[in-house]
Amino acid sequence: MIEQTQHDRHPSREAGELVCVTLSTADHGRLTQVLSRECEANSHANALLAKKLSAARLIAPQRVPPDLVTMNSRVLFVEIDTQAVYGFTLAYPGPNMHTGEVSVLSAVGAALLGLSTGQDIHWIGASGRRLGLRVLDVIYQPEANGTY
Repeated sequence: MIEQTQHDRHPSREAGELVCVTLSTADHGRLTQVLSRECEANSHANALLAKKLSAARLIAPQRVPPDLVTMNSRVLFVEIDTQAVYGFTLAYPGPNMHTGEVSVLSAVGAALLGLSTGQDIHWIGASGRRLGLRVLDVIYQPEANGTY
């Protein structure tokens, strides 16, 4: 179950309802290819990513708002239950991942993709525990720096 809200702007959505996210056409194409090559390595995260890809509103990379979490963005977010703050770069999976990067095929990575500053997402994790994140800031975004 997935629930996504705009913090302090919209009421909570029913669990299982995914608000349409915005993705760049470049990210959508690349992620569709990545997901098509993936097996069941992390089925919860893969299901969330597939759902986001199928429901996404697509825009040209040059039109991406600077507060949107895109691939290779550096994002600051808070885990809602614990109030712990984290900063990661959203990365494509692979053997060359570095410290400080989180794969888009992980639960956290798939959750962050397509959110904007101030948005929350809640889901039931593989363990059955309800999880939630809120985007605090997009510190770096490739599209805002002319990298597509």
